Amino acid sequence: MASQKLSDLTPDATPGYDSLMYTVDDPAGTAVSRQSTIQEIFESYSTGDIGKTGSLVGDIFIGDNKSLYVGDDQDLQVYHTGAYGGLKNNTGGLYIDGASGEDIIFRISSTLALTLDDDKAAFVGEITCKTDLDILGATTETCALDVGFGRSGSGISKIELIGDTTYTSGGAGLFRYGGENATTILSHRGTDELRMEAVDAGSFTVFTDSTLAMTIDSSQLVSFANQTFGELATAAEWTTQQNFNELAITSSSNATAWNTDTAQCALHTMTENTTISAPSNLNAGGTYLLRVVQAAGLYTLAFNAVFKWGEASTPTAPSASGDVLILSFYSDGTNMYGVEAIREEA
Repeated sequence: MASQKLSDLTPDATPGYDSLMYTVDDPAGTAVSRQSTIQEIFESYSTGDIGKTGSLVGDIFIGDNKSLYVGDDQDLQVYHTGAYGGLKNNTGGLYIDGASGEDIIFRISSTLALTLDDDKAAFVGEITCKTDLDILGATTETCALDVGFGRSGSGISKIELIGDTTYTSGGAGLFRYGGENATTILSHRGTDELRMEAVDAGSFTVFTDSTLAMTIDSSQLVSFANQTFGELATAAEWTTQQNFNELAITSSSNATAWNTDTAQCALHTMTENTTISAPSNLNAGGTYLLRVVQAAGLYTLAFNAVFKWGEASTPTAPSASGDVLILSFYSDGTNMYGVEAIREEA
């Protein structure tokens, strides 16, 4: 045995943890044999370099479902199941320290997945987080979450919020489409509200091209480009005219369809003998105007029973082509109480 190198020895197929024989060749040709237990070797080897140049060995091989433990109480465990590998820390925190000025890099199948440096963490692909994801910084530093940082070309960047099993692609999301002047979208799915809330009496503001466009203050007063709109229950004075658009209503089969929800001020140019039908969407306290213009056919004009004229007679159609009749109404939500405001010849 004295003339054999360690690699030439016949291995013991069933060694015990307390039995180990090793032979060392001396350059002078004298072989020295020693016996020690595996436990004694590791207990005496408190500091050393495995894999360094010289006479030290390079690799440690551990089979599937076996672990390498570090610490007096097996505190840190390194293992592989045959399907995946794991690093498990059983005591205290787990620290990964990089050299000063150098990056810490994580790769998947030789492809960069995560880079940590002194300034920021750069992720490639998607981040899955089952609890909170906190971005921390020093007291006076700015913290940022950059999605799409370091792009070499255009593409969509997005943050998706999933709070249910229906909208699994995102119940809410912030999207930036690819391109220098692309669209940015804040999206919301579902029938409940999309709420933007300023807490602690703060104002809600909207800017366009760095210029204030809209403000909603803590008193719910709204201003657009420095034009303030008061609350509905607060007296206000207009500095420019306000009015409803005049919307044309037509007749079909000698009857009109007047939706006062969209035509508080209405225009009817006669094309046939016409009855002004009962308007839809009347509101109690609502006031309405109707302008009737006669056509060359000199058509007749009648009104549904919801139109009330008091002591006055029911207005008739304008007498000549181009003549105008203007009627003013006050509604109780069901009836239209009207007066003839003006009758003008063309």
